[in-house]
Amino acid sequence: MRIVPTSLHGAIDYLVSALVIALPFLVDWQGAARWS
Repeated sequence: MRIVPTSLHGAIDYLVSALVIALPFLVDWQGAARWS
């Protein structure tokens, strides 16, 4: 059951991980997360 080819899945994986790393800087979040 291979809907997405392995090479495409790898490229998408790198893009999503780069987005997750860059998201706090792009949205300008400051400090630690607080539950309130």
